[in-house]
Amino acid sequence: MTPHNGPPMRPSNEATAQQLQVARAQGDAYGRAIRAMAEEDGANTACSGDFLIAFVNEEAEGIYALDGDHLVWREAAEDANVHLQVAVADAGDGRFVPGLSVSLQLSQSGRRVLDTELPFLWHPFLHHYGANARVPGGRALRREGSGGTGRVPTA
Repeated sequence: MTPHNGPPMRPSNEATAQQLQVARAQGDAYGRAIRAMAEEDGANTACSGDFLIAFVNEEAEGIYALDGDHLVWREAAEDANVHLQVAVADAGDGRFVPGLSVSLQLSQSGRRVLDTELPFLWHPFLHHYGANARVPGGRALRREGSGGTGRVPTA
């Protein structure tokens, strides 16, 4: 991982000051959605390098998924007991970071209970990476360890 140098948020040949202001406004809206998710479902958030990462688990739910070049609705599998979400925002402007390869490993009492990839999920409220899964304890799942550390998803 490269050291944190701060996202490029100064006017340049890539973006004018006015365009950067628009980007920050988009990030502010995404940040409000992350905060609402945290209030509703108790998201854990941490900064890591150039990213703000939010993790939440909630009840398994139907999701929109890509099927070729269009979105389709898929109900949660009957055995799924959680929906795992990871929202990744740019630390500089707060916007959603698309195109990442996100994996999640969950352990309970030192034992690995899940190792999965989380694909991008189009969501009408909060774009995120996520999947439904079956884990021991379901919604009783709690984060182990401390915040602000860990591996950052890579593109």
